[in-house]
Amino acid sequence: MRVWVAFILCLIMAGCLKTTDQVDIGLLLPERDSKLYVICFISPQDTVLAAKVALSDPAVSPTAEPSLLVETATVTITDEQTSVRLPYDNALGYYRLKIGSKFSIKAGQTYQLTVQLGEGRRVTAQTTVPMAVPIQRVQRDSSITATATNQSILYRTTIFWNAPGGVNYYRGYGEVRQSIVNQQGALLETRVSQPSFFVDRETSPGPAIRSLTGTHTLVIPLNASVRTGVSRIGLFTTDLNYYRYHETLRDQINAPNNSFAASTVLFSNIVGGYGVFAAYNAMYITL
Repeated sequence: MRVWVAFILCLIMAGCLKTTDQVDIGLLLPERDSKLYVICFISPQDTVLAAKVALSDPAVSPTAEPSLLVETATVTITDEQTSVRLPYDNALGYYRLKIGSKFSIKAGQTYQLTVQLGEGRRVTAQTTVPMAVPIQRVQRDSSITATATNQSILYRTTIFWNAPGGVNYYRGYGEVRQSIVNQQGALLETRVSQPSFFVDRETSPGPAIRSLTGTHTLVIPLNASVRTGVSRIGLFTTDLNYYRYHETLRDQINAPNNSFAASTVLFSNIVGGYGVFAAYNAMYITL
């Protein structure tokens, strides 16, 4: 599955693939047989449906070869009444369709993804879009560590919400715009950071206040300061597929580098192949 991991590294794109994380290629073993790999995340907030499709390669390769990408598959997403086909975008290298009035992603709706390649290769998966949960408030704080040449500022962004109780899955999201200025107030640099939120599982008998904290760090000169501008903070309520995929991804990243230890296998809900088809529903606030 090393080629699958390399394939995932190429998923920095817009639309439903934007939440896919990176993972070390050495964490998974190669597959003997070539299979379809599909990555697709859907959300009511997205304006585009997108899916990445590739074939595994029995030969172990340290990079995702362009020849592994599949350009001739039939990719469809179906709800209970309507089916849409995602055409292949040669410029972007994935299947993409702008969502219109005849098809939309809705909370509580179950969707099926089907990828057909020729007569012998067909994979499917299902996901149900969860309900969104509003953000109650956002708290931000920071701490500074100084050296002889610079200062490192650790920022913590904490999202609070009223959890409904039961079993639910969440992930935080953030884009923080900050300006670095000198002692005279002149602009030196502008940076947009994304706090490192991760997935969280809620299991509680009833409603309760819950929170998630994400962090990011800025290293700046000793004589400079930071002004925090507009921030966009989001709370994703996710389905189980999204949670399990990112949970196993986290376990791989945090696993010790031990060749004798068994590595965690990435979660997959693609029937007949590998990958993930998952859903999330987001609520955003601007600070």
